[in-house]
Amino acid sequence: MNVYVVMAFNETGFYVVSVSTNLEIAKNYAEYEFKQRVGAWNIRIYKKILDAPQTIEDEIVYTKEKTK
Repeated sequence: MNVYVVMAFNETGFYVVSVSTNLEIAKNYAEYEFKQRVGAWNIRIYKKILDAPQTIEDEIVYTKEKTK
């Protein structure tokens, strides 16, 4: 089963925003978090396989970058 992990990160750290089995729901969480943080954090959604170690098949499927 695929899961989508929404991560927020910047120069000082990172945190998990949400984990979802639906990409569209994950994108909604990503957009909401980006707006709440006023673009101070970058957002990425990683497509992962549930209950699996990190593999080459893991991929970034969505990115929202802050403006510099």
